[in-house]
Amino acid sequence: MMTMYASRTTDAYTWSVLSMPEVECLTCSKKFHKSPSKARRVDRHFCSNKCKHKYYKKHGKEMMRKQERTDLSR
Repeated sequence: MMTMYASRTTDAYTWSVLSMPEVECLTCSKKFHKSPSKARRVDRHFCSNKCKHKYYKKHGKEMMRKQERTDLSR
């Protein structure tokens, strides 16, 4: 009986993961699945907080300068 339950769970998990789009981490280029609403909401995707912090540590100041320019043009 336990194997039936496990296979149902595995099938449900496989179905839910396969229905999610695959995105790529900007820092390490690892591919992973993200829910459709989250994948559409942003264009920068990170597989972990560690990768996110690495990316913003390197590119954060450049992004701030771009944001300041767009704020001044309004």
